[in-house]
Amino acid sequence: MSNTEEKKFVMNFNVGPSQLYDGVVGFYSEILERGIGSISHRSAQFTNISKSGLACARLFFNIPENYKIYYTYSATESMELVVRGVIEEKSIHVVNGNFGNVWYKTAVHNGRKTQKFENNTNENNRAENTRVELNNVIKNIESADTVCITGSETASGIGYSPDEISEFSEKIKNVSENILLAVDITSGMGGVNYDFSSADVWLFAVQKSLGLPAGLGFLVLSPKAYSRAQKIEEERKNEKRDFGNQHSIALLEKKMSEKYQTPSTPNVLAIAGFGYICKTWLEDFGNIDSLSKITDEKAELFYS
Repeated sequence: MSNTEEKKFVMNFNVGPSQLYDGVVGFYSEILERGIGSISHRSAQFTNISKSGLACARLFFNIPENYKIYYTYSATESMELVVRGVIEEKSIHVVNGNFGNVWYKTAVHNGRKTQKFENNTNENNRAENTRVELNNVIKNIESADTVCITGSETASGIGYSPDEISEFSEKIKNVSENILLAVDITSGMGGVNYDFSSADVWLFAVQKSLGLPAGLGFLVLSPKAYSRAQKIEEERKNEKRDFGNQHSIALLEKKMSEKYQTPSTPNVLAIAGFGYICKTWLEDFGNIDSLSKITDEKAELFYS
């Protein structure tokens, strides 16, 4: 590339990865030069990278100290971990688009009893009144042990604000303290200020508002969700797992609690990148509340 040739970048407004955050390419180039691509995922060096990144994430995103954080390979894998390890018998799925439907189908595939509340409009219609009304869901949740919703559907743009999720959570608790709320926030994590204490399960991946390449997911569990996962693991410890889906919450906890590691070889580069993002944002913005206000300002300009 000549000095006069302009650098090209891609900013996507469709399903899939979005624009990389400023500095990510330079950071990756620097740590690759230093040999991070060859370090052992069982080394003290990796443990330090993982531990420091998660510490910054807790601070920046206000994730409660008693909530568990696990690495996965994608948000979809996190969905399956929830289905296998958190849903006891029956789940309710709020479906406003493809990702909510994937979660529902994953539960069906794994033999869980399910009930789906789905909007009946074309995904290209982003009108506010096309989404599933959460008040209608509340009337039908007594027989379920887990309710799964998507904070923001990428393809349709339909979703729920943090305040709506918190209000929904309170209404669920009024029905039963034993019903857990699980939320997919892949499209909003990094740009929206979610109250992690308002739900028991959160899952997301890094390729949207976190401004990183795809290839890393997360699963966040409240003490109540983790307690249920322990109970389910004991009850299903002899259950056959499909090849390639051998991870369980119990295995993730064992490795994470010991040395901030993973059961199998993780995406070390992505984990380092996540730590870079969290550390940079912590220094530049202080917390997610400040950054989410910038998101709101940009949205107002975009939609006005």
